[in-house]
Amino acid sequence: MKTCPNCGAPQADGLPKCDLCGALFPGETITVKPRFEKRVLIALISDILAIIAAPVFFYFIDRDSYYYNSFSQVVYHIIVFGTAFLIAAGPISGLIFAIVGLKKTKSHKTKGKILAIAEIVISSLMLPVAIFFVILIALAIFS
Repeated sequence: MKTCPNCGAPQADGLPKCDLCGALFPGETITVKPRFEKRVLIALISDILAIIAAPVFFYFIDRDSYYYNSFSQVVYHIIVFGTAFLIAAGPISGLIFAIVGLKKTKSHKTKGKILAIAEIVISSLMLPVAIFFVILIALAIFS
């Protein structure tokens, strides 16, 4: 049994710091495992949603499809514009989150640097498609 040098509370042997005040015992170190940067995972999820939304958009955009005749027009337009929005916003938000995540991996020494670089490349390649869909949505709204 040892006592804390800061507060004097009795502590069990083998603890690196005091349970009451949190002071480190002399000669003890605490190892902290680096965590994974969550912004990089958000970028990956947004890109995956954009990739999944693309075939759904092209399937529902066909006006002669079964779904247009069976759904109400409001539900049909929500599906079409919602998937188009996912396609447009996915790479843009993915690129922003990947860049911020890459900066945070350097400054906070967290994991995910390679995935952040890969997400920057993937989002950059998907960005022209996103710009095309933003123009398509704007034309559909204003025409």
